[in-house]
Amino acid sequence: MNLNPILSFAKKSLQLEYEAVGKLFDCIDKKFEEVLKILHNCSGRIIVTGVGKSGLIAQKIVATLNSTGTPAVYVHAGDASHGDLGSIQKEDVVLCLSKSGQSSEIDFLIPYLKKQKNTLIAFTSNQDSKLALQSDFVIQIPDTPEADQNNIAPTTSTTLQIILGDIMAVCLMHLKDFKIEDFAQIHPGGQLGKKLNLTIGQMVHLNLNPILSFAKKSLQLEYEAVGKLFDCIDKKFEEVLKILHNCSGRIIVTGVGKSGLIAQKIVATLNSTGTPAVYVHAGDASHGDLGSIQKEDVVLCLSKSGQSSEIDFLIPYLKKQKNTLIAFTSNQDSKLALQSDFVIQIPDTPEADQNNIAPTTSTTLQIILGDIMAVCLMHLKDFKIEDFAQIHPGGQLGKKLNLTIGQMVLQHTKAAVESTAMMKNVLHEITSKRLGATVVLDKNRIVGFITDGDIRRMLEKHIQIGGLTAVDIMTPNPFKMKASTKAVSALRLMNQKKINHLVVCDDHEAYLGIVHILDFTKEGLKDE
Repeated sequence: MNLNPILSFAKKSLQLEYEAVGKLFDCIDKKFEEVLKILHNCSGRIIVTGVGKSGLIAQKIVATLNSTGTPAVYVHAGDASHGDLGSIQKEDVVLCLSKSGQSSEIDFLIPYLKKQKNTLIAFTSNQDSKLALQSDFVIQIPDTPEADQNNIAPTTSTTLQIILGDIMAVCLMHLKDFKIEDFAQIHPGGQLGKKLNLTIGQMVHLNLNPILSFAKKSLQLEYEAVGKLFDCIDKKFEEVLKILHNCSGRIIVTGVGKSGLIAQKIVATLNSTGTPAVYVHAGDASHGDLGSIQKEDVVLCLSKSGQSSEIDFLIPYLKKQKNTLIAFTSNQDSKLALQSDFVIQIPDTPEADQNNIAPTTSTTLQIILGDIMAVCLMHLKDFKIEDFAQIHPGGQLGKKLNLTIGQMVLQHTKAAVESTAMMKNVLHEITSKRLGATVVLDKNRIVGFITDGDIRRMLEKHIQIGGLTAVDIMTPNPFKMKASTKAVSALRLMNQKKINHLVVCDDHEAYLGIVHILDFTKEGLKDE
């Protein structure tokens, strides 16, 4: 196995995420200020929802909001219809995360929110989606390439969601004048809790007006921190990739607090890109969850400080079982770093809030490094787009990867006439089937295609068309595609050829039906 090129691949993937973060500055505008005002004045709680990887990001945003003075609740969009709608009260504001804005779970949620008159805010990249069109406020996330070579694994898009959530939280913290004493009171645990209770009274007071200046300054801190991650892509990172690639068991990812939530997202990304992984909460490990860690597993531990009683408890068990231990930490002198087999030192950069206490920048660096690790392993394993599609059948991404034109054609009745059909019959077929076109057959063989546009052009040439037949007006040998063709591939070709209709046939050229360009829009698909 030649790993030399993998560092170039890793840096190229990181560059994609870095450039995407730079585009977030365009999101810090008057609309963002309006959203901050709505959230600041909310008399209830901020409900944050999503599914899949966006759902995991929603959980991290909720944790950051709660720890910075804004009460928030996570509701899984898929669980909402099974009773969790009861957690959403009339005075709550709902923030929905979805890159595509097209999700059956979210679609189900929207009518309930509209009926209850909740304010709905969307973080989405698709302004034309049902979510965007039904929301009261839309923050359009830049639609930038994902970090993997196939542009499919949710990586860059979730990084942008989490950073925008961070900026939102620290701005609300600033608006509420949430002091370091308040933070310390609700964060007594861990190394951060210890640090806070020693530094009360040292809060930095900033009076940045307007709030957008504060937001951009916070975003600048995260953007500059991401740029420092390039120094992490070195020989040590290459060694870690080799260990993970050769792991005969699973990758166990662990952490506590916000790092624990990031660990869950890394696990989800690894699993969906061909590397089996399991999340173990470091605090739950001593209550029986150690049993999920087998001898052949490699353990990745996330901790900015590297000092945590829960992680300290875990290390002796891992050493006794001879698991390889990898640490993502900013503290090279911590117990975690000194006891680990491999250490990736995360840059110790300022957090995004004015007091440098809320885990924001540090968790962004963890999630990005996890993304790069996952897509590099995906590359090393030669994990193909077909493999990804097989384990990701749900949601808009699953539809993009799996939907075929053979499935789409089933929604229409076949439009077809014989080559000898008179114009009256041709018109009737086009009108009744509502596709704006029909296929022309000769003994069940596709010989031509007629659109309503063809008929209009014929009328301009001939006063009398009653005596004409289908063969006189048809376009011979129309462009055809097999039913097994992926919908996204078909749409790309239709746009290239600038056609609105596509004839679908089986492997033996037998006619199955027609799909229209608008059918792809209804499915929420677009050419990329």
